[in-house]
Amino acid sequence: MNNLTRALFVVVVPFLFFSCKDEVAQTDCPPTIGCTEVFVSVTLEVVDTDGEPVALDDYYTFIDSKNEFKIDKADSNPAEGIYPVASDAQMNLLSFEGTMLTFVGVIDDQNIVEHQMTIGKDCCHIQLLEGEEKIVVDL
Repeated sequence: MNNLTRALFVVVVPFLFFSCKDEVAQTDCPPTIGCTEVFVSVTLEVVDTDGEPVALDDYYTFIDSKNEFKIDKADSNPAEGIYPVASDAQMNLLSFEGTMLTFVGVIDDQNIVEHQMTIGKDCCHIQLLEGEEKIVVDL
């Protein structure tokens, strides 16, 4: 190997190694990370055209037709029209970059809400990346 080739090797190989390592670091969480003990939920407020809260008979969230989940009804507030879409309990279903979820709200066995949101996570909690946190439905 000539001197120019060695110099390029010494400069380029470590650069490539550290570039790859940085990409992995975005999805690997250190085991000693200090997270808060707050339990985070992403919610959706559902109101009618008069701005009044909508009381849903049932609601659920799904990632695709195979991954449906329901959040404990105790976490909702139908009197204010506020419903949980996902919580830290679903972190294992979400990607760091964001996962598209669909919230479905039901009244009288009919879907009146089908609202998409992109929810991601960091090493500790979920977070809303895209989508409205309040929607108006025409009943």
